[in-house]
Amino acid sequence: MGEPTVVGIALSNSALDKQLRASRAALYPKEVVGVIAGLIAAVSLFHVLNLFYIFLTRPAKRGAVSLQRIPLAVADVTRSIGFRWTISFGLSYSLNLVEVALTAAYISLLFVFALVNTTSTTGIKFEPHYFGNRAGDIAASQIPIIVALGTRNNIISWITGISYIKLSYLHRMTARVLCVMVWLHALGKMKTGAPATLPLVRVGLFALSSLALLSIVSIRPVRERAYQFFFVVHCVLVLMFLVATYVHLKDIHMAYYGILPAMILWGLDRFMHFARIIIFNFGYFKPTPSTSEDYDASVDVLSPQFLRITLRRPSHFRWAAGQCSYLSFPGVSSWPFEAHPFTISTTYGPDPSPSGNKLIFYARVHDGFTRKLRDRATEGEKFRVFLDGPYDSPPALVGYSTSILIAGGSGIAFILPLLIDLIGQARRGETTCRRVVFVWSIRESENIHWIKDSLSQCLHGFVPGLSVDVQIYITGKYAEGLFPVDSIAEKIEFSGSYSYGFSVPGVSVGIGRPDLQTLLGEEVQEASGPVSVNVCGGRSLAEAVMKAVRYPRPMDILRGGHTVSLFVDGSF
Repeated sequence: MGEPTVVGIALSNSALDKQLRASRAALYPKEVVGVIAGLIAAVSLFHVLNLFYIFLTRPAKRGAVSLQRIPLAVADVTRSIGFRWTISFGLSYSLNLVEVALTAAYISLLFVFALVNTTSTTGIKFEPHYFGNRAGDIAASQIPIIVALGTRNNIISWITGISYIKLSYLHRMTARVLCVMVWLHALGKMKTGAPATLPLVRVGLFALSSLALLSIVSIRPVRERAYQFFFVVHCVLVLMFLVATYVHLKDIHMAYYGILPAMILWGLDRFMHFARIIIFNFGYFKPTPSTSEDYDASVDVLSPQFLRITLRRPSHFRWAAGQCSYLSFPGVSSWPFEAHPFTISTTYGPDPSPSGNKLIFYARVHDGFTRKLRDRATEGEKFRVFLDGPYDSPPALVGYSTSILIAGGSGIAFILPLLIDLIGQARRGETTCRRVVFVWSIRESENIHWIKDSLSQCLHGFVPGLSVDVQIYITGKYAEGLFPVDSIAEKIEFSGSYSYGFSVPGVSVGIGRPDLQTLLGEEVQEASGPVSVNVCGGRSLAEAVMKAVRYPRPMDILRGGHTVSLFVDGSF
């Protein structure tokens, strides 16, 4: 008899073919996971070495070329090209070159291992028995990685120092590649004649349909314009996919392979989430709770587009400047477990903040939850709120001689605590930073009052060994009427109380957009050591900053020039 055929394709089912298929299907997924684990380990090692370098390095002066600085020059070139050059897709979507490279490498890794050595002993290339089951095994092995990339309590973020918000791109990318890999698995089974009436096949198709629909509704336009819809649909479809995949793998005794580890990771994340909710909001769970005034949040409407949320800080709540927390407002949200991330705008410890035992959050008003919160806040009521956090991996501003902090609009919520923390460290003698440049671009002059009190408080008094330059730019179309006509073209400096109520030196207010190219170039050239640039405030602002620092400077660094680190907050 000849080889069996399905849809006109000759198939190989010899004992040797079965042995080869089984051994490769067992080995190749493990090798894929091994490659990914090796990459994560390499990034983690680089993160640790970079921290050691930041803490131990000493400023150098420019001079002759030094070969000992080659590693620094290589690192600077890699950062400049990999993270600061982007490729645009459409009008509002862009990826840096590292993200493009990781995407291409991940796709290649999975499909090479799925399709390599799929020629049967009889010479049939891409024989469906070979790649069908193997693609399914590789897909199953990726589920725990995808879950790990998508959780708030993110083990990959902990060991690599990469913010879980920034890892969300990898979470979405790997999930979409997983969807294609599952389709390849389904194609292989169809080619081998697997009957669609089998319960195993039906539940597999149900899992595939859930994943495919999830990939469609998770595109950026849906997330940005209807986030609450996306969030609810995401939760439902993920649950459907995981349950269906568990049943599918359980029938072939492979539930342990991918789905159970993923469920364990998800369960640990949920356990830590609810543990934080109970620990940090214990007053609400006491048998005899205290009065609501002790725990409820107050919401101040600073402008129709901006809110300030204030609540009491739990005594055991610790955080780093720039971290965020999730807040749940059961009386405002559409459903009880709805939570939203907000950056903590106060700093922990002995700092110049006027609110040592309070947590303050600034929120920009969008459609949906924040709009409902603003409408309710105008009535002057307080709100029951559940605090969960802190999360995120903000930049460690240690070991730098110059720190440049750039905010646009509501991005001040992330940048302001970095400034307060740096000044607090300088007053305590805990920092090597000698200069801080703070740039805030806003549309209307009234926005200055959002942070005037906090900024004046932290700038008040002498800060030993630290030069602080605060530059505020008003970009709105009505800004010109605020100043003399002959002063509009240049940055205008004020002093004393006339400078929008600032009674401290070092604050300047100007009209127009800041010249970031010139500002950053001058600060890097004049710096006495490594430079840290941090930005938050929208894609256009981030792209302008990246453009200003994207060009490599290998020869300058070899001669003693200083490296430039860039941190772009991923919440915009």
